[in-house]
Amino acid sequence: MLEDDHGLREGAIDALIHAMTEYYGREAPNGLKFGLFSGCLHCWRQLHKFTSLPDGNVFPDVDNQNYALGGANSCFRCAPTSHWQNVLKGYDVDEYMISSWQTSQVNLRNYSNGFTTLYVANGDISFTVDRVGQGFTQSPGLRRWDPSFTASDPRSRYFGKLETSNSTE
Repeated sequence: MLEDDHGLREGAIDALIHAMTEYYGREAPNGLKFGLFSGCLHCWRQLHKFTSLPDGNVFPDVDNQNYALGGANSCFRCAPTSHWQNVLKGYDVDEYMISSWQTSQVNLRNYSNGFTTLYVANGDISFTVDRVGQGFTQSPGLRRWDPSFTASDPRSRYFGKLETSNSTE
């Protein structure tokens, strides 16, 4: 998963595949197993404590909060397919680990199943793109949820939607 305000540096995908092959399921010094991988520490670098491995990858120190131990910022995260299928137990993978704001505490599933995050190349294999998005970086004129736009799609269904001639049953 890579949000649209980020890009990948050259070699990023090869570095991720190498890190996942090397580290997945291996016990980290923080006591958890490596299971989630990211290439971006842009949002978390100043918020949490990390320990470096000799190869330049980093992982969360054990004294971080649970969400930092098992999570990765929503901007960039990946894992082997088997991790999504086995750890998440049927949850929609596109909804996994988005954020606490969007998914309440389901984003602690990675931590609760004993997994931590490895930030490949110290989280420097991605870069940010300066653009206005619909999230917390939005301009005041944009809203996270726009009922007029959502209601204009006849396929949309949500509690409280006014039925219009454009709606279908």
